[in-house]
Amino acid sequence: MSDIGVFPPGAYVFFAALAMTVVGIAGAAFCLIVAGFRSRRNARPLRRQRFFGYALGALFSAAASGLTVWLIESSVTFGRWVEPTLPAALWVAGLVSLWPVAGHLWNRAQRRP
Repeated sequence: MSDIGVFPPGAYVFFAALAMTVVGIAGAAFCLIVAGFRSRRNARPLRRQRFFGYALGALFSAAASGLTVWLIESSVTFGRWVEPTLPAALWVAGLVSLWPVAGHLWNRAQRRP
């Protein structure tokens, strides 16, 4: 609908990134709570808990989504770049995939050899 001027360029990515920011913050809070409870039961420290890595991944994804929201608001060029369907889909897929990838990489780095 952005052809007729109802939505500004990049509006769909804006709304998806805004929702991902909220979901990422809520997911990070949930994962931190679960990791905290698990660290109290086990002898492993908080940063070595599996859910802590996913909490960091959620925060990283929320930060990237927040940066996307800011870029769309401040730069018309970026909004026009992500307006077509394929770049928008790839951008949102990249934002969504940051969460598990960052969590997996953190958990892998925290394993003891």
